[in-house]
Amino acid sequence: MAETLVSIALQQLAKIMEEQVKLVTGVEEDVRTLKSNLQSIQGVLVEAEKKQFENVPIKQWLDNLKDVSYAIDDVLDEWSTAIVRAQTEEDDFSHSWFESQLLQFPFLRQVCSFLPINSCFACTEFGNRYEIARKIKKLNARLDDIAKERKRYTFKLTEGNEEVNKPLVVTSAIDVAEVKGREQDKTAIKKMLMVESGNRSNLQLQVVSIAGIGGLGKTTLAKLVYNDKDVEKYFENRVWVSVSKPFDEVKIAKSILEILTDAASFFNEFETIMQHIQKLVKGKRFLLVLDDVWEDGPSKWERMRDSFTSASLGSSILLTTRDMSVPGNMGCRRDCLFKLGKLSLEDCWSIFSEIAFFQKNNEERGRLEAIGREIVEKCDGLPMAAKTLACLLRSKQSWKEWQSVLDSEVWELDGLWEKGSETQSGFASLWLSYYNMVSELRPCFSYCSIFPKDHEIKKDVLIQLWMAQGYLRQTPAEDMERIGEKYFQNLAAFSFFEELKKDDYGNIISCKMYNIVHDFAKYIRKNECLSIKVDGGEELRTDSLGKEVRHLRVMLGKEVSFPSSIYRLKNLRSLWVQSKGNSMIGAALPNLFSGLTCLRTLNLSNCNIVEIPSTISKLIHLRQIDLSYNKELKELPETLCELYNLQTLNISWCVSLVKLPRGIEKLINLRHLNNGGFEGVLPKGIRRLSCLRSLDRFGIGHDGEESCTLGDMKGLNSLQGYFCIRGLENVADVDEGKQAELKKKTEVSPLELRFGKGDAEWRKSHDGELLDALEPPPYVQELRVYDYQGSTVFPTWMISLTSLKTLLLTNCKACQHLPPLGQLPSLEFLRIWGMDGIKKVGPEFLGTETQSALVVAFPRLIKLRFVRMRNLEGWADEFSIKRTIMPRLRTLSFAWCPKLKAVPDQMLGKATLQELIFTCSPILKQRYQKGTGEDWHKISHIPNIKVWNFGEKRFLKLLEVHLKLLLRLVLF
Repeated sequence: MAETLVSIALQQLAKIMEEQVKLVTGVEEDVRTLKSNLQSIQGVLVEAEKKQFENVPIKQWLDNLKDVSYAIDDVLDEWSTAIVRAQTEEDDFSHSWFESQLLQFPFLRQVCSFLPINSCFACTEFGNRYEIARKIKKLNARLDDIAKERKRYTFKLTEGNEEVNKPLVVTSAIDVAEVKGREQDKTAIKKMLMVESGNRSNLQLQVVSIAGIGGLGKTTLAKLVYNDKDVEKYFENRVWVSVSKPFDEVKIAKSILEILTDAASFFNEFETIMQHIQKLVKGKRFLLVLDDVWEDGPSKWERMRDSFTSASLGSSILLTTRDMSVPGNMGCRRDCLFKLGKLSLEDCWSIFSEIAFFQKNNEERGRLEAIGREIVEKCDGLPMAAKTLACLLRSKQSWKEWQSVLDSEVWELDGLWEKGSETQSGFASLWLSYYNMVSELRPCFSYCSIFPKDHEIKKDVLIQLWMAQGYLRQTPAEDMERIGEKYFQNLAAFSFFEELKKDDYGNIISCKMYNIVHDFAKYIRKNECLSIKVDGGEELRTDSLGKEVRHLRVMLGKEVSFPSSIYRLKNLRSLWVQSKGNSMIGAALPNLFSGLTCLRTLNLSNCNIVEIPSTISKLIHLRQIDLSYNKELKELPETLCELYNLQTLNISWCVSLVKLPRGIEKLINLRHLNNGGFEGVLPKGIRRLSCLRSLDRFGIGHDGEESCTLGDMKGLNSLQGYFCIRGLENVADVDEGKQAELKKKTEVSPLELRFGKGDAEWRKSHDGELLDALEPPPYVQELRVYDYQGSTVFPTWMISLTSLKTLLLTNCKACQHLPPLGQLPSLEFLRIWGMDGIKKVGPEFLGTETQSALVVAFPRLIKLRFVRMRNLEGWADEFSIKRTIMPRLRTLSFAWCPKLKAVPDQMLGKATLQELIFTCSPILKQRYQKGTGEDWHKISHIPNIKVWNFGEKRFLKLLEVHLKLLLRLVLF
């Protein structure tokens, strides 16, 4: 970590020396000395960090260096911010000229108060720079002492930074076929859980435990059992809850209730929650998995256990733990305790060799196999160790590199961890992987310890947090987000992440960390990255946290005041407040903003905040702030626009927020404005934010002087990902569609165009011309069009979207014909909703005028849905011609198509069709009724046929309730 901090400080210094050092008189020499000392230290840090755990003086030396490096970064960042402020806030007045006059004529300082505002600002800046120069001199003296102390130790010099390797291919999901050596263990656990009633004891609820040291794969084994088909059939209800530390009985109970009901729980009282659980499991065979239980669980478990006794005989609790005292304390009998053993050497070798020798030829394998087997012996039967080391060695080709892993002193360091630690062997392999990755990756990995165990980490959020801490440095060739993506892929390739979730296009969107990996990340950060729970009672003492704390997660109990002692943690760089519905955090914000001025990231999501104090401007180092889901927040102060370093502003689902500060154009470094759920319009200053990478909603208002117009997005060509344009019905001049230059925003996808409600006659031509002018980027993969009122939905650019995979056309009521979409070569999912003007699906829908059998219509379409097509009666004869139509179709759905009489035989007869759904389409229901329908024989081969009969109003009501529950689930 010290290596990273020194690197960040040197990068800051390089920028200062290149652009700004001459702006502060008398500091140039100090900056050069600072740089020289840091460079002399940098070369020995790799070895110093490896030796710190066996040598206490070296660790103390590194701690002092980290402390100074943090301080240097703060001062240099303060300096850069002052320069940006000066450049941003001065108008016609020349700031540099005024400062030169101050230096030549000191008496001007006395009349500063009588000068215009920009002149007064110059006076302030002069004072600020003097203070910065003083701080640099002071830090130089501290660093000089540290540099001299370095000479006491015999460190080897290391060469410069390596380039981060190209990301490896990552396989994340648990493949049962790849889990080695656990089949017998799985069978034994199943036998304990599924014992026949007559063979059970008198206990209504049986507790089975998998116990063993970290890294053995207890959670993996439990997942194999949990997802087993026999277990699924045996238990009527199955619930999985990750426990970890602390054992929060209310949180666990709420998780159980939400899984059982498939909806958010609005109860906060433990007894109330358990009463509901008791009713839900009553008379049912129930399996509850409690993963990763620790020593503080058993006493609290007593409060929960009785509520599960209403379940049917045969119900079980399966828990995993590293603490051998936990099973007995939680009521597990000896015959139900499964002590998970280490893997055999051959099973470990099987895991290791499949990964380490991937894409290596026989010659390479033969050269490395002998040393590989020696390395596997070092894994001591731990599958996690074998997998981690295999991922490390997978990219290493030479015998020398493999030998260095085998000969590493890490295996011999008895003092590296406490003797008797249950994770010692697992940590050794992780430690080797950690120090064999390039230095840039290390802080990115260890920062993940700020998240709770089993937390679903959003990839984009994680990258933004890395950016905020300065771990990602933009280059001329790559921006920070791309570098962060590469770092993420590399960490996944090291097997530090699991459960990688992907979107429909194969992009990773989230991950989790293995428990032992999370423990290791916490060990790396130790007292620097902490989580604390505040339930009231005695005031939290700052000295219990330690001055080293830089990153803090605070979990506030209900109606518990924010601990005032935290305001004194002046060096905090990350603060994440989890409030559990606490409405008292708002009162703490003025002191928080005034005291914690070194913050880089601040997460106040879902904290019931009503108002943001103007003192937020004191957080001059802030890069990322999350205010999402504060549903009572009505406005943001103008002073927020003085946060010149701000990179990410998240106001998603602040549903009462109707406008943003007018001075938003000052946020020249803003890269991510997350405003999903924001119903207001954007100020015109948004057009100046050329750094913006993400902007969820671009709202167009009526007032062109105060709010954005469509043309104001012209310069936002760095936008990436999802992008929604709202209020298109407010665009008076259709030429603004071309001014927006949407086509140049090449990395936008999905793209959503919302025209708004209203049936004005002029919109029939207006919307058509505007849609034609809004040509999307050529590589867009998903397009959504809502409430379009033109008579045709076929703009000239539609057929050119050769990468388009998903198309949603919703409430385009005035359209008389479907657009010719059949020749879109990549289209996989098509949903057409609410086109009341369509009576017949004509040949134009196929996208070609020729009827040649050689022309394939919809060559890649997998899902086709028609919804609320109230006047649709049938299909053109062309659909009966022997030609290839939709050769890959798997899902076909019709909902609320009351006049539709039939579906073309050519579509229904496809061997690829796996799912057919009829919802409130009475004629279709009767025609294809099982057994009695005249055309049942045409669909009887389809594996999954669903016929739903609830009315549209009921469906929409259910949909509304479901969406509200989903929103509350996110809020809680």
